[in-house]
Amino acid sequence: AWAQQTPRRETERLEEGMRRITEALGRLERPRVSHKLVLDNVATKIDHPVEVEVTRSADTMARLSQEANQTIHDEDYYEWNANIGGIVVQLRTNSPHLHEFWVENWYPAQLETDLEPHGIIYAIKGLPGRQASCVYHPESRTAFVINTAFYGSLRQVALGLVTDIVERMSSVHVVRAAALDVGGRGLLLMGPAGSGMSGQLWRLLRQEGVRLVSTDTVFVRYVGGEALADLPERKLYLKTKAAKQESRLAGLFDRSRLENAVTEQHSNELCDGGDSCPVTRGLGACYAASGTSRAMLDPYWLGGTKRHAKRTPVKAV
Repeated sequence: AWAQQTPRRETERLEEGMRRITEALGRLERPRVSHKLVLDNVATKIDHPVEVEVTRSADTMARLSQEANQTIHDEDYYEWNANIGGIVVQLRTNSPHLHEFWVENWYPAQLETDLEPHGIIYAIKGLPGRQASCVYHPESRTAFVINTAFYGSLRQVALGLVTDIVERMSSVHVVRAAALDVGGRGLLLMGPAGSGMSGQLWRLLRQEGVRLVSTDTVFVRYVGGEALADLPERKLYLKTKAAKQESRLAGLFDRSRLENAVTEQHSNELCDGGDSCPVTRGLGACYAASGTSRAMLDPYWLGGTKRHAKRTPVKAV
């Protein structure tokens, strides 16, 4: 009798083992195709714009020019003419990061030996004996961005220089405002930091017939009794925390040039670094974890001409 029971027990065990194997195989998922995400991200020592000093001293500018020429080496020199709302501004720098963001941000202007730019900006890193600063000389329309690779400082100086020129020479006004085109009618949004304007901007953009013109600056021109808001930039310099209001921005930022994006484990008031954090999950960068990280975004990526316009007639503020 014992000999007859033994094969039966072995058979039951084999059947139970096969049942467990079948259940385990049923829970398996098809492996996902994955690839390593490589971000174009630059970390800068200074992550905020520095104050701009306006000087009338020609001696100060001559001294800064001499120091800049001594600091920039031929093999580290970058030069690029940008067209900012019709004004040609030339950048001279020894920072590859500032040069790359400058080229991405603005439309190119002609770069010829006999073409004099309207203004010149020197962006010099490694200038000995000087703190991070910006100096602007209105008479010569020349500016120096000193010992900071944060692009926000260079962009701020460029817009200030262009504002100084266009508001003296024409009726164009440079306005700090976000701009939307709502069914062919322009809406300017203005508000101080912390007003929630960014959240309103991205919520409005989800509606049909709403197109983004600019997130923070427009040139307002007056033609035929109408105010027209123009976008002077080729690409938008955005705070990456906008991904909190518009989730699809994270995927677009992955393909953009980045500045100071958070790519390491962290815990702060903006993100606790928990299981929902992209960095914790191995997805590259946490765009919500910093109020100072930026991306250079092509606005056409939002949906082509259905979601982006370069000009709109202003009807409301």
